[in-house]
Amino acid sequence: MSDQPAPPPPPPGSAGPYQSAPQMSPDGYAAPPRAQLSPPKPVDLAVKLMYAGAALSAVNIVVSLLSKSAIKDDITDRLGNSATQKEIDSAFASFNVQTIFAGVIAVVLWVLMARFNQLGKTWARIVATVLGGISVLSLLAGLVVGTIPVLLVIQVLVVALAVVILVLLWKRESSAYYKAQSAPRA
Repeated sequence: MSDQPAPPPPPPGSAGPYQSAPQMSPDGYAAPPRAQLSPPKPVDLAVKLMYAGAALSAVNIVVSLLSKSAIKDDITDRLGNSATQKEIDSAFASFNVQTIFAGVIAVVLWVLMARFNQLGKTWARIVATVLGGISVLSLLAGLVVGTIPVLLVIQVLVVALAVVILVLLWKRESSAYYKAQSAPRA
């Protein structure tokens, strides 16, 4: 037996069978648990739209791979009539690799941004804003360079989705949520 007094029991409901035990301070007393806030409606909707963005990015991969003839025609037009079939095939293979690689990265980023924004991570809101800006610039570049219509439609939808998400993430109640979630722990 120890001469130290037993630490007080945790508050009712603070450590149920499916919850972790409360953090202990150096003196053996339970530290108060940090309140887990639920995301406000704008953040919750933004997170759902981010998952929709991930799905749309996956659709973009599939559509790109299924649009073989339109993409080969576009590549042929860009390379000109003097291009050999080998050059066209090489450019098409390169396009497919880039599409799959960029598409998988986009899906992963959408999912990561959804998860970390749902948790109220301030850095995730900033990264989402930067990625939204990049998607707008990418759309503008696509308009200048040109692309096949169905891929352009998907890209416009992605940018529209990104703009709506950013508006939701930067609303006053969203900012309050991020501030509360990033406040120092007691």
